Amino acid sequence: PIPENMFVVAACNPHRGNSLVSHEQGRWVKESYYVRPLHPTLQLIMWDYGSLDKDQEGDYINAKMKMLHRTMSNLEIAGLTDLIIESQEAMRCYAEQLLQSHGVPSEEAKIASHSCVSQRDIQRVFTLLE
Repeated sequence: PIPENMFVVAACNPHRGNSLVSHEQGRWVKESYYVRPLHPTLQLIMWDYGSLDKDQEGDYINAKMKMLHRTMSNLEIAGLTDLIIESQEAMRCYAEQLLQSHGVPSEEAKIASHSCVSQRDIQRVFTLLE
């Protein structure tokens, strides 16, 4: 049994409609990356925090850059922050266009492309800069 003072906390990627965008010639997303809907019993305790918008993503990157790279000037941090944000946006735009060019409906392509980049990608930039 779990002690009374212990709590289980979990997080998962959100299921956004049909996150396994398919094409007649094959799948766009590896099966291991497919986000499945939560079991109905978990829906009762689910809390959706949504995703970061462009400004929030920028604030997160800027704060993390200042914390990790204290020797960089504010100008350098601002420049790198802008570069990371733009690269995230460029990848989302590229993914959306690629999906649409292969016949995926516009709205489905927009939803699927939003998840093509993540905070893990941002973390890789921080790791590279170390």
